[in-house]
Amino acid sequence: TQDEVDKAFARAANGMDTIVAYCDHDYREMSYDVEEVYERIWNASKKYPDVKFKNSGAHEAAMAVTGQMSEPFELKCEIKTENGITRLYVNASSDTFGPQPFLAIKTKDGRYFMDNFDFQVPKRSWTYTFDEHTTLISDIDKIGIASNSMSGNKCVRVMNI
Repeated sequence: TQDEVDKAFARAANGMDTIVAYCDHDYREMSYDVEEVYERIWNASKKYPDVKFKNSGAHEAAMAVTGQMSEPFELKCEIKTENGITRLYVNASSDTFGPQPFLAIKTKDGRYFMDNFDFQVPKRSWTYTFDEHTTLISDIDKIGIASNSMSGNKCVRVMNI
């Protein structure tokens, strides 16, 4: 609302770092919604002419306001077969946001599904076993693994099998 945007500008005018965020998650034409938000921002900027503002993405804004450094974030992924058991091993370079990465699997016949990893041992490491209880590695076309670091950096890996 205009009141919320005005409150944000008032905070900024009082020396507090402030983020105004908005989003639109459906598939309809959203240009009207964007224009409406910009109108509220311009209205507030006229009331608080000394407040400087800029457009940015959510990650950049959060890093600027919290003062956190945005460290590189990587997922190391490999598939190994040992003693007849095939497993996916995933290791994160830093703590992840959430208990485990997202795991998506595409089969050779074109089906997609997601699953949870087996367990996490040690910290920042996960495994997934390919067998008759999940799916056989011979039936898989691609595997997708994705996660975010605690500071909001993302890593997406797609493995062609």
